[in-house]
Amino acid sequence: MKKLLPFSFLFISLTIFGQMKVVIVPKPVSLEMNSGNFTFSSATNIVADKSAMHEAEMLNIYLKKLYGIKLPVTNKITKNERGSFIIFKLLTNKERKDAYNLSVGSNEIIISSTGNEGLFYGMQTFLQLLPETKPEATSTSIFIPELWRKD
Repeated sequence: MKKLLPFSFLFISLTIFGQMKVVIVPKPVSLEMNSGNFTFSSATNIVADKSAMHEAEMLNIYLKKLYGIKLPVTNKITKNERGSFIIFKLLTNKERKDAYNLSVGSNEIIISSTGNEGLFYGMQTFLQLLPETKPEATSTSIFIPELWRKD
């Protein structure tokens, strides 16, 4: 009986974690979940050109208020730079200015839109993927599931 207890715990844990869903409000036009995670920590960098700098600064205000961290902001990623990045991209196409895409990969999150309104909405969606409370230790990383969202 004692040998069954660890296996029972493992089964229950896998069942619970396997049923975790990402809930985003409002419901997206399209949402694809992928395997893997983006590791978010105080070492993550924000990348934004001049036209998206306001959204990058706003994200830092939210992160400082919610988690007590301020991420470094740069306007580009150098060729050999490694790490994890949150990238704001303004695109030039005919989409609505409030439409956006949010792509979460293993080492980068890309929020893209044709307008700053869409970048703001994409940032709000990204914030929904973070836990509501600050992790216990400041060195604790937060794992965000890899996904692609279009709205």
